[in-house]
Amino acid sequence: MSAGAPDPLRTVVVGAGGMGSKWLGLVHRSAGTVPVAVVDLDTARAAEAVRTVGADGVQLASELGAILAEVEADILVNTTVPAAHHEVSRAAMEAGLDVVSEKPAADSLADGLRLAAVARATGRLLSVSQSRRHTRHVRRLARAAGELAPTGAISCSFARGPRFGGFREEMEHPLLLDMAIHPFDTARLLTGAKPRSVLCLESNPPWSWYKGAAEAVAVFELDDGSQFSYHGSWCSLGEETSWNGAWRVETPQGSLLWDGDSVPRLGTGTGSVPLDDLDTESEGIAAGLDQLVAAVRGGPVPDGVVIDNLGSLAMVEAAVLSAERRAQVSMAEVWEQALEVAQQRETDRHVRELLPEVVARASG
Repeated sequence: MSAGAPDPLRTVVVGAGGMGSKWLGLVHRSAGTVPVAVVDLDTARAAEAVRTVGADGVQLASELGAILAEVEADILVNTTVPAAHHEVSRAAMEAGLDVVSEKPAADSLADGLRLAAVARATGRLLSVSQSRRHTRHVRRLARAAGELAPTGAISCSFARGPRFGGFREEMEHPLLLDMAIHPFDTARLLTGAKPRSVLCLESNPPWSWYKGAAEAVAVFELDDGSQFSYHGSWCSLGEETSWNGAWRVETPQGSLLWDGDSVPRLGTGTGSVPLDDLDTESEGIAAGLDQLVAAVRGGPVPDGVVIDNLGSLAMVEAAVLSAERRAQVSMAEVWEQALEVAQQRETDRHVRELLPEVVARASG
């Protein structure tokens, strides 16, 4: 370490599955962090993850509470399944740690609101890793959308056929709940607009290997008068799109086009030209970690901070509700329902009192 460089932040990684192992490797390689503990219900899996990345001396445990009591740590990486996100992130913040969590912030908007209120009450940071917004192409597309504003209709088409096995194939709304939050979050980044309502229809074709609906079409009305449309399939047997989907953004100067992998282009009546791309910032989950480390050391708040990220989770919840009703749903109703549920679930009086403020900031 060079003279004067700050000490690396001591980091606890919770979850040693596929994403947990990726995060552990990142934490181990980063100059700004050092892993001190890995928590997983399967300690043998945790030990294998530690061995694979070469993180010698890292403590292992099957329960988070014991580690938080025994190990001195600064931040926690939450890579658990969505149902455990609230419990793990909350325990870390209440123990004085800042947190970066895999998306979604929680498995419901109501519990996401509670986490945002806990962050407010404890003064800790909770950042949600929306890794796909942290790519140089998405950032370039967003800059172009701002430069060419106002934007008109925005569309994203997504078609993949992954065979994950496990919990995704048993979910009731696998595409909407586990994948759609990425394009919904990207749409928010591109427009800066707030969604007002959504109409979403789901289906599950006969060849689908998912228990729940693996296809969906959703149209969001935005508060700037534009629309965002999403067409997705997670059981496509044909030519696949990028994992990022294929995008089109209408502007007064032409159409911004992105295939999800290559440099975005600006298409006009005379052809299309690639946008210059000089971005050198970190990408993916590395960007999420770098932003949290910088914020802990006094830098800017991460752009995935929970109070903002809840807007993407609210879009998912609204789309699910619309699909279940087969009718248009207002975002105001979704926020109101989530607040009511959060107030019913929350037992800490101070946290409960902060919930209306959190909703006002997240939805306004």
